Amino acid sequence: MRYFKCILFLVFYAQLLYTQDDNNTNKRVYFSEQIASYISEYIYKIEKAEATEIYVKVAKLYNEFIEQKLIGSYLDHFNVDCFDPKKNNLGDFKKPLVLLTYASWCGPLERELGIFNKSVEKYHESIDFLVLIWDSRKQARKLSKRFHRNSQILYVNELRNRDAYTIRMLKHALSVPTIIITNSSKKIKDILKLTAPFPDLFEHKFDKNFQNGIKSIASF
Repeated sequence: MRYFKCILFLVFYAQLLYTQDDNNTNKRVYFSEQIASYISEYIYKIEKAEATEIYVKVAKLYNEFIEQKLIGSYLDHFNVDCFDPKKNNLGDFKKPLVLLTYASWCGPLERELGIFNKSVEKYHESIDFLVLIWDSRKQARKLSKRFHRNSQILYVNELRNRDAYTIRMLKHALSVPTIIITNSSKKIKDILKLTAPFPDLFEHKFDKNFQNGIKSIASF
């Protein structure tokens, strides 16, 4: 009888855990939802602070938006083009993820690029390092030479309507260059700005912040 009760308890407990996991999945808040809900409000406040040249407030509002609204949300499976024909959206990458959004007219500094490439060399077996280039396939191929060979090169052609949603969410909301760091479930652990417009106000210590972000998702 005691054995039978133990079995019933284990079955009940397993069902409870399964239900909790399912409920947690249903309660996920996605990056795109947060952008849609809050970006207009923050743009208004930021532009107002910029107009009055209160740049300390600009930095505070920007960081608040990232830390309170975006970190902890889940990155959507945005459509992208990839040099690997088997992958065509962010959901195809199963490891923890480091996504660098990049454009030919606004990329990372050489020092920042060096830090990124060294991390790819060290952690590429356990982390997917993605470089999303906002340009044509031809231009993306050309720019890809700047990045470590184990980086996954993605590109989005802004002239195609198919990619309008991805562009609006990933490029226009946070601008470039930006790094988004997620765990394997695509939960956002950190968002980093490169080449900050107000370095002193943003306490821009990219090397330290980037390494901390890597540590939050790496398996040592």
